[in-house]
Amino acid sequence: MFSGKRFAAFLSIAVLFMLLTAGYAAANEKIGVIDSQKIVFQHPSFEGVTKKLQAISSTKENEMKMAVDKEPDQNKKAQIFEAKRNELAQEEQKPSGPSPR
Repeated sequence: MFSGKRFAAFLSIAVLFMLLTAGYAAANEKIGVIDSQKIVFQHPSFEGVTKKLQAISSTKENEMKMAVDKEPDQNKKAQIFEAKRNELAQEEQKPSGPSPR
């Protein structure tokens, strides 16, 4: 059969062959990077959606200011602020425009 030295030499050659073929396979692999921010900013409806969200945000902010100005109690002011902030967050989560197919 194999002697210890022959077995070690055979094993070394096999490991070297595996490392070389793995390196070759890795060299052929293509890796790409997607700039998702660029894709979002270039979407045709991005500007319209941004303006719509700004208008909703401005409306909610004005509603909150008017409600807070009318309320003398600090705890209720904080509750009004939180409620309006939650309403705005819900509006931002709503899909706008046609849904992707």
